[in-house]
Amino acid sequence: MILRDLHRAYGAVRPELGGAALVGLAARGTVAYGAYWTRLATLPWLSPARIDRLVHGVGLDDVLDGMACGRGQVLVLLHLGHWELAGAWAAPRLGGLTTVAEELPRGPLASLTSRARAAAGLEVVPAGAGGAGARRLVSVLRDGGAVALLVDRDLGDRGVRAPRVPVRIGGLDTTFAAGPAALALATGADLRPVTVTTTGGRAPRHLVRFGAAVPTGHGSRQARVEQMTRACARVLGDAVLRHTSDWHLTRLPGAVR
Repeated sequence: MILRDLHRAYGAVRPELGGAALVGLAARGTVAYGAYWTRLATLPWLSPARIDRLVHGVGLDDVLDGMACGRGQVLVLLHLGHWELAGAWAAPRLGGLTTVAEELPRGPLASLTSRARAAAGLEVVPAGAGGAGARRLVSVLRDGGAVALLVDRDLGDRGVRAPRVPVRIGGLDTTFAAGPAALALATGADLRPVTVTTTGGRAPRHLVRFGAAVPTGHGSRQARVEQMTRACARVLGDAVLRHTSDWHLTRLPGAVR
């Protein structure tokens, strides 16, 4: 099923591919997806020194400079690469890291993700927390902290309704969550795209690239949210096109199903 779903998703993103090339890309994506879950399961047992050997960061100084000036940091990510491992690497460097995640039904998968995120040092706000969750994110940002938000999955079918912005990645018309840009505007925080990609078999195997803060745009608040979200989408979309097999999202909003 994962191979089929990734074949469909990658085919939408990379319409120039077909036949064996697309099947091979989907196969590599399936292997990468399995490696993601394996790494997630072992995350609670990784020492800080081991994490440092596995992960390399680029652009962190600019993030820290913004925080030193009192500006919160909204970090915008996709389900790209090993994002929890990146969080485990980044959290101690940022003085903590808050994120939002879907509440999974009780069971082994929920236990695995909960343990891994706790081990990563992430503060997790449930996606269905409503106003209380939003207030927590605002508080972190107004205190000059960092919030990491994944924007590519639409949780509307899980009962989490939130505004979204149409964007384009390669040949795929899809949507990204509008919330991160709205939070940045409401709190004066920087909004930055962040990519997490794998670099091959040699250490460090995972690259975390912090992008520049995007411009705050012009016009109405809604127009600015859309402009800021699309600015992030251009950076994140470029990473998807260069590292397509690292994109683990199997349910794409706006994808042909």
